[in-house]
Amino acid sequence: MSRSVKSSDTQESTVLTGNGADSAPIVEKELKPEIEGIIVSAQGGGNAVIKEEISAALEALFHVPRHKIRVLKRVE
Repeated sequence: MSRSVKSSDTQESTVLTGNGADSAPIVEKELKPEIEGIIVSAQGGGNAVIKEEISAALEALFHVPRHKIRVLKRVE
């Protein structure tokens, strides 16, 4: 029997601006997640009207094309 051990070290440093209590970190880059598609399982997902309303709301909120949104009937 053999055993493998892996370890890594990470070092971070934060650059602050301002003085004392008024200091804040400098944000170099802020990334937002990219949504590829949306799937929703809803109790009324079998109804075409409800399906359309949910799809329209998700399209408006997340700016995802309609063909990348699926609304399914919730099965319990």
